[in-house]
Amino acid sequence: MLIEDLIRLGRPLLDGDMKAEELLRLITDVSDDRVKTFYRNVFVVLLARKDGEPVALSRQVFASANPDKKDDFTVDADKALGVPITLPSSGNPLNPQGRYGLPVYPLYDPHIRAFCESAQNVDKFLEGRMPRTESCMLDVATRQKIAQALHAAVAATTLPAKGAVHRALGGHGQTGPGISARPAPAAADQRQ
Repeated sequence: MLIEDLIRLGRPLLDGDMKAEELLRLITDVSDDRVKTFYRNVFVVLLARKDGEPVALSRQVFASANPDKKDDFTVDADKALGVPITLPSSGNPLNPQGRYGLPVYPLYDPHIRAFCESAQNVDKFLEGRMPRTESCMLDVATRQKIAQALHAAVAATTLPAKGAVHRALGGHGQTGPGISARPAPAAADQRQ
Protein backbone atom coordinates (compact mmCIF):
# COMPACT_ATOMS: atom_id res chain seq x y z
CA MET A 1 0.00 0.00 0.00
CA LEU A 2 2.89 2.37 0.73
CA ILE A 3 4.35 1.67 -2.73
CA GLU A 4 0.98 2.33 -4.37
CA ASP A 5 0.80 5.68 -2.56
CA LEU A 6 4.27 6.60 -3.80
CA ILE A 7 3.35 5.70 -7.37
CA ARG A 8 0.13 7.70 -7.12
CA LEU A 9 2.00 10.79 -5.87
CA GLY A 10 4.53 10.54 -8.66
CA ARG A 11 8.10 11.49 -9.29
CA PRO A 12 7.70 15.29 -8.77
CA LEU A 13 6.92 14.78 -5.10
CA LEU A 14 9.79 12.35 -4.61
CA ASP A 15 12.23 14.63 -6.42
CA GLY A 16 11.17 17.65 -4.36
CA ASP A 17 13.03 19.07 -1.39
CA MET A 18 10.67 17.59 1.20
CA LYS A 19 12.32 15.92 4.21
CA ALA A 20 11.88 12.16 4.57
CA GLU A 21 9.80 12.60 7.75
CA GLU A 22 7.43 14.99 6.00
CA LEU A 23 7.08 12.64 3.05
CA LEU A 24 6.29 9.68 5.32
CA ARG A 25 3.67 11.70 7.18
CA LEU A 26 2.10 12.62 3.86
CA ILE A 27 1.97 9.16 2.26
CA THR A 28 1.20 7.02 5.32
CA ASP A 29 -1.56 7.03 7.92
CA VAL A 30 0.86 7.74 10.80
CA SER A 31 -0.89 11.02 11.71
CA ASP A 32 -4.42 9.74 11.10
CA ASP A 33 -6.59 9.39 14.22
CA ARG A 34 -7.92 6.08 12.86
CA VAL A 35 -4.55 4.40 13.35
CA LYS A 36 -3.32 5.87 16.61
CA THR A 37 -4.40 2.86 18.67
CA PHE A 38 -2.08 0.71 16.57
CA TYR A 39 0.81 2.48 18.29
CA ARG A 40 -0.43 1.72 21.78
CA ASN A 41 0.85 -1.85 21.51
CA VAL A 42 3.93 -2.44 19.39
CA PHE A 43 6.05 -5.57 19.16
CA VAL A 44 9.48 -5.36 17.62
CA VAL A 45 11.28 -8.32 16.07
CA LEU A 46 15.00 -7.83 15.54
CA LEU A 47 16.61 -9.86 12.79
CA ALA A 48 20.25 -10.90 13.00
CA ARG A 49 22.66 -10.23 10.14
CA LYS A 50 23.65 -13.84 9.56
CA ASP A 51 22.62 -17.12 11.12
CA GLY A 52 21.36 -15.43 14.29
CA GLU A 53 18.03 -16.05 15.92
CA PRO A 54 15.28 -13.42 15.63
CA VAL A 55 14.56 -11.66 18.92
CA ALA A 56 11.07 -10.42 19.70
CA LEU A 57 11.14 -7.56 22.18
CA SER A 58 8.46 -7.11 24.79
CA ARG A 59 5.51 -4.85 24.11
CA GLN A 60 6.38 -1.23 23.30
CA VAL A 61 4.16 1.83 23.55
CA PHE A 62 4.69 4.54 20.94
CA ALA A 63 2.44 7.01 22.76
CA SER A 64 2.22 9.08 25.91
CA ALA A 65 -0.72 9.30 28.28
CA ASN A 66 -3.00 12.36 28.50
CA PRO A 67 -5.16 11.52 31.54
CA ASP A 68 -6.66 15.02 31.75
CA LYS A 69 -7.87 15.17 28.17
CA LYS A 70 -10.73 13.56 26.27
CA ASP A 71 -8.12 12.04 23.96
CA ASP A 72 -6.40 9.71 26.44
CA PHE A 73 -3.06 9.42 24.63
CA THR A 74 -0.88 11.02 21.99
CA VAL A 75 1.18 9.07 19.47
CA ASP A 76 4.94 9.67 19.61
CA ALA A 77 5.25 10.65 15.95
CA ASP A 78 9.04 10.25 15.88
CA LYS A 79 8.77 6.60 16.93
CA ALA A 80 5.69 5.95 14.81
CA LEU A 81 7.48 7.16 11.68
CA GLY A 82 9.94 4.29 12.19
CA VAL A 83 7.10 1.84 11.60
CA PRO A 84 4.68 3.68 9.30
CA ILE A 85 1.45 1.99 8.35
CA THR A 86 -1.21 2.55 5.76
CA LEU A 87 -4.61 1.03 6.38
CA PRO A 88 -6.48 -0.62 3.52
CA SER A 89 -9.23 1.60 2.15
CA SER A 90 -11.46 -1.29 1.11
CA GLY A 91 -11.81 -5.03 1.41
CA ASN A 92 -11.29 -7.16 4.50
CA PRO A 93 -8.41 -5.68 6.55
CA LEU A 94 -7.79 -9.09 8.11
CA ASN A 95 -6.49 -10.38 4.77
CA PRO A 96 -3.25 -9.39 2.99
CA GLN A 97 -3.92 -6.53 0.58
CA GLY A 98 -1.92 -4.59 -1.97
CA ARG A 99 1.83 -4.14 -1.68
CA TYR A 100 3.82 -3.25 1.42
CA GLY A 101 6.79 -0.90 1.12
CA LEU A 102 8.17 -2.08 4.47
CA PRO A 103 7.58 -5.18 6.55
CA VAL A 104 5.10 -3.31 8.76
CA TYR A 105 1.63 -4.79 8.95
CA PRO A 106 -1.50 -3.68 10.81
CA LEU A 107 -2.85 -6.33 13.16
CA TYR A 108 -6.32 -6.62 14.62
CA ASP A 109 -7.72 -8.49 17.62
CA PRO A 110 -8.35 -11.74 15.68
CA HIS A 111 -4.70 -11.74 14.58
CA ILE A 112 -3.49 -11.29 18.14
CA ARG A 113 -5.71 -14.05 19.49
CA ALA A 114 -4.35 -16.33 16.76
CA PHE A 115 -0.74 -15.28 17.53
CA CYS A 116 -1.29 -16.25 21.17
CA GLU A 117 -2.54 -19.69 20.15
CA SER A 118 0.39 -20.84 18.01
CA ALA A 119 3.49 -19.96 16.04
CA GLN A 120 1.81 -21.59 13.02
CA ASN A 121 -0.82 -18.85 13.06
CA VAL A 122 1.93 -16.21 13.07
CA ASP A 123 3.69 -18.00 10.21
CA LYS A 124 0.46 -18.12 8.19
CA PHE A 125 0.03 -14.36 8.71
CA LEU A 126 3.60 -13.67 7.56
CA GLU A 127 3.35 -16.09 4.64
CA GLY A 128 0.51 -14.04 3.17
CA ARG A 129 2.22 -10.68 3.56
CA MET A 130 5.96 -11.14 3.04
CA PRO A 131 5.71 -11.94 -0.69
CA ARG A 132 3.80 -8.64 -1.07
CA THR A 133 6.55 -6.70 0.73
CA GLU A 134 9.26 -4.92 -1.25
CA SER A 135 12.82 -6.13 -0.54
CA CYS A 136 11.66 -8.65 2.06
CA MET A 137 13.17 -11.92 0.95
CA LEU A 138 13.26 -14.39 3.81
CA ASP A 139 13.49 -18.13 3.49
CA VAL A 140 10.85 -20.35 5.08
CA ALA A 141 13.12 -21.38 7.97
CA THR A 142 13.82 -17.76 8.92
CA ARG A 143 10.13 -16.85 8.65
CA GLN A 144 9.27 -19.76 10.96
CA LYS A 145 11.90 -18.63 13.49
CA ILE A 146 10.35 -15.16 13.44
CA ALA A 147 6.94 -16.75 13.97
CA GLN A 148 8.23 -18.69 16.99
CA ALA A 149 9.78 -15.59 18.56
CA LEU A 150 6.73 -13.43 17.93
CA HIS A 151 4.33 -16.07 19.22
CA ALA A 152 6.33 -16.34 22.46
CA ALA A 153 6.41 -12.55 22.93
CA VAL A 154 2.70 -12.04 22.31
CA ALA A 155 1.65 -15.04 24.40
CA ALA A 156 3.77 -13.79 27.34
CA THR A 157 2.29 -10.29 27.23
CA THR A 158 -0.64 -9.02 29.21
CA LEU A 159 -2.29 -6.73 26.73
CA PRO A 160 -4.64 -3.87 27.55
CA ALA A 161 -8.33 -4.14 26.91
CA LYS A 162 -9.23 -3.75 23.26
CA GLY A 163 -7.52 -1.90 20.46
CA ALA A 164 -5.97 -2.13 17.05
CA VAL A 165 -2.51 -3.49 16.40
CA HIS A 166 0.39 -3.13 14.07
CA ARG A 167 3.61 -4.99 13.57
CA ALA A 168 6.82 -4.50 11.67
CA LEU A 169 9.82 -6.62 10.88
CA GLY A 170 13.29 -5.49 10.23
CA GLY A 171 16.89 -6.21 10.79
CA HIS A 172 20.24 -6.20 9.13
CA GLY A 173 20.00 -7.43 5.60
CA GLN A 174 21.60 -6.57 2.33
CA THR A 175 19.79 -3.24 2.28
CA GLY A 176 21.23 -2.14 5.62
CA PRO A 177 20.03 -1.90 9.19
CA GLY A 178 16.37 -1.69 10.02
CA ILE A 179 13.96 -2.12 12.85
CA SER A 180 10.97 -4.27 13.30
CA ALA A 181 7.89 -3.47 15.28
CA ARG A 182 4.26 -4.24 15.66
CA PRO A 183 1.40 -3.13 17.87
CA ALA A 184 -0.99 -5.66 19.21
CA PRO A 185 -4.30 -5.26 21.01
CA ALA A 186 -6.39 -7.96 22.52
CA ALA A 187 -7.57 -8.33 26.04
CA ALA A 188 -6.13 -11.24 27.94
CA ASP A 189 -9.68 -12.32 28.70
CA GLN A 190 -10.47 -12.39 24.96
CA ARG A 191 -7.70 -14.84 24.14
CA GLN A 192 -8.97 -18.34 23.60
